[in-house]
Amino acid sequence: MNENETKEFFALLDQACEALGKPVKSMGAKVMFLELLGGYGFKNLRGAVMAHLNDPERGRFPPAPADLKAQIEKALENDGRPTADEAFSIAIQLQDESATVVTNEEISQAWAVARDIMPDRVGARMAFRSAYERLVSEARSGARPVKWFPSIGHDVQGRDGVLQEGLRKGLLTHEHVQNLLPAPAPKNEMVDLIGMVATGDKEKARMALSQIKLKLGVK
Repeated sequence: MNENETKEFFALLDQACEALGKPVKSMGAKVMFLELLGGYGFKNLRGAVMAHLNDPERGRFPPAPADLKAQIEKALENDGRPTADEAFSIAIQLQDESATVVTNEEISQAWAVARDIMPDRVGARMAFRSAYERLVSEARSGARPVKWFPSIGHDVQGRDGVLQEGLRKGLLTHEHVQNLLPAPAPKNEMVDLIGMVATGDKEKARMALSQIKLKLGVK
């Protein structure tokens, strides 16, 4: 954490003690908190202090380092990373080079370990699980957020649905896919005009014709 974040964290510890009507911690104690927990980053530490104060049991007492660590680890377990079995079902799709797959860093790295064991699916699953659980544990210990990204296959027609589903689930951003999704089909204004005439919607047809003339520079 940088200097400003450290000051904010120390102030947050003081505020937590004051909220409970307890004496603030000494500077030495606060430095000990920082040495033990600083690697989690200010955002995680702030969330842990707030979660501790909201805890109906432990929240009656000033937080200890172990209390904040437990809150951080609890939060990180819900960081959006799938279980090992769920992750393997994603990883196995990476065998198909034509398929577009939404994956993440830990899945891709664990699959790199397991893929050479295929077609022994049982052995590959065991190797994948071991590597994946280690990688996830390391990522959570370092308070690193999950990073999803698309692995693009050469089947262009099958790509759109996968990317759109990744967007819908919040795994991908528009920045991820803006150059990967097909451009919207150009609007055929003449077809629209013909349809309006056919359905007898003269007013809309007149307005559409005016727009077409304007674009064509026809009076």
